[in-house]
Amino acid sequence: MQGQVFLGLVPGLERNDVATVGAFHQIGISANSKNPELAWDFIRHISGPEADSSYKTLLVRTIAFGGRAAYFPVLNHPDYQAMVKNISNGETDVYDKISEIVMQKQGVKTFWYPEWEDYWMQQVQDALTKKQSVKDALAASADRARRLARG
Repeated sequence: MQGQVFLGLVPGLERNDVATVGAFHQIGISANSKNPELAWDFIRHISGPEADSSYKTLLVRTIAFGGRAAYFPVLNHPDYQAMVKNISNGETDVYDKISEIVMQKQGVKTFWYPEWEDYWMQQVQDALTKKQSVKDALAASADRARRLARG
């Protein structure tokens, strides 16, 4: 499937609001963790700057899994840029634009987010299986998020 998947900018809740999807949304801490500080230390170690202010672990992990990074020292590293070029079949324009606006984000702390995320995942599946266009999936998801945010 190489060369058949391309990145796109993600619309925000406000008109003309464009952002990136969170870089580390797959990492979290259980609400009933018995050792939350140790968990946070681990998350900081694999996804942020190290004690020496380098990003060695994040760089290695990000390249190994082909993921996004939320820090410019990683985004600008030649090995990371080579990985991006490889996974995007040389089509790096959108990836580079996303990197220009990359920012750290906090998890969404609203009561409606889980409902929206379930809806969003269904829209993604419908777009991947060509039950609807990507544009329609994004529009439907954005409409749902705006409606839920208004209450």
